[in-house]
Formats: sequence, structure tokens, C-alpha cells
Amino acid sequence: MSEEKSIYVGNAKKIPGKDGMIIDLDLTDLFAYTQTDVLKLIRQWQSKKDDKTHKTIRLAVWPLKPENVTQYKTHSVKIDTFKPEKSEQVKSEDIPF
Repeated sequence: MSEEKSIYVGNAKKIPGKDGMIIDLDLTDLFAYTQTDVLKLIRQWQSKKDDKTHKTIRLAVWPLKPENVTQYKTHSVKIDTFKPEKSEQVKSEDIPF
């Protein structure tokens, strides 16, 4: 697998004492990337439930290195650029919604 450049689109902070996170997405960055080279990362699928066509983009949340953690951010949010091998790809009809 070739290593692609990370596309950071926001930050996240773990909620103290909880399992959840607060995620701040930079919509300017996210939309700028979706209009260019990330367009190929947008997945489109047809819902069997409501017969609508949906478009999604997968995001990955990763912990920051300890020296980059602040009271406002503990994680980074980036576009998941992983591309599975042909045999691993999920077909839109396999999505259960």
C-alpha cells in the first residue's frame, strides 16, 4: 500500500469522564478537498430503506502526539484515504441501510 499525504480537516477532544468526543470539522477545508482530488474518495450508495442516493466520505480520528495535546484538542480528524485491494472493496448493495 502506498502512503498518501494526510488530509486534515479538523480536531477532536475527548469528553472528560465520558466515552464520546467533540469533533470540530473545518468545513472550508473539507469542502475544498471534496471539490478536487478527494472527489474519488466520496462513496455513493443507494439506500434500500428510503430509495435515496447517499454520498459519504469516511473520516478517521487519531490521537495527537502528547506534545500537541491542548485543553481544546486531543485528536486530529482527517479524511480516510485508505483504498482496499479489489477483493476487499465493499459493494454499495452490501451496505445494510
